[in-house]
Amino acid sequence: MRLLLVNPRSRPSFWNFSLVTRHLFPQRRYTNPPLGLASIAALTPSHWQIRIIDENVEEIDWDWPADLVGVAGMTNQFGRQ
Repeated sequence: MRLLLVNPRSRPSFWNFSLVTRHLFPQRRYTNPPLGLASIAALTPSHWQIRIIDENVEEIDWDWPADLVGVAGMTNQFGRQ
């Protein structure tokens, strides 16, 4: 089985801190890794192929043949869920 777990892209807002960090720390980037998806991946049977996509870091590979897709997120990601 192939499992694709997706963290949708966030809009620039207070809740992902990109607006704040851009002004206070222009040389730095804020990261908010999808730890919930990592937890699901850790609990998935070892013989499954798992891929985690964080859309804030990389685009979704629509050609990857997933048998099951999981999408997680917060309220500010609602438009991409």
